[in-house]
Amino acid sequence: MYLVGLDHRSRTMYSTITIMISLPATIKMVNWTLSLVNGALKLDVPMLFAISYMFFFTVAGFTGM
Repeated sequence: MYLVGLDHRSRTMYSTITIMISLPATIKMVNWTLSLVNGALKLDVPMLFAISYMFFFTVAGFTGM
C-alpha cells in the first residue's frame, strides 16, 4: 500500500476500511476461542472441523492469503 504511490486520502480510506473489516473478525475469533475454552470440549468430527476452520481463518489472516 505504501509502495504504490497512493495519496494520503486513499491510504487513510484503505486503512480505515481494512480495520473496519478486521475488527469484527477478530472479535468473532476471540469469542469462539473463549467459548471453546470455557465449554466442555468434546472432539467429534464437527468440533474438529470448527477448530480447523478457526486455525485456517487465523493463518490466512496473518499471511494475507
